[in-house]
Amino acid sequence: MRNRDIEQERADIPRRARASCRLLQLVLAATVCLITAGGAWAESTAALVDAGNRAFEAGRYDQALTNYDKASVQAPETPAIFFNRGGALFRKGDYSAASDMFEKAATKTRDLKLEVRARYNLGTCAFREAEKQKGGD
Repeated sequence: MRNRDIEQERADIPRRARASCRLLQLVLAATVCLITAGGAWAESTAALVDAGNRAFEAGRYDQALTNYDKASVQAPETPAIFFNRGGALFRKGDYSAASDMFEKAATKTRDLKLEVRARYNLGTCAFREAEKQKGGD
């Protein structure tokens, strides 16, 4: 390499470093935007579940289901949302649909306590459904 080529190569180093730095800044900005958007998404899901829980506690089971349904659009495979939907359906007397939700909650969760509660509620749904059929006979 000639001296001029070496000098040109050295002059290009700061230019490349600045370009790399700009690229890194863009990547970091994009990452921050994604994290922020993810946080807003999680908050809105949590807010919908919380609103559903408040409606449930007030005995407004249709409203609770509406909120849980909206939350499940944002987080479709969330075991706790299945469990909550099951509870609202149970209170409405729809034991078959409640059983489906408790089954989904039990099979999709990694939380042993939630699984146990969901399986217990499955048994309660089966008992209530049997009572219902027995009363109809």
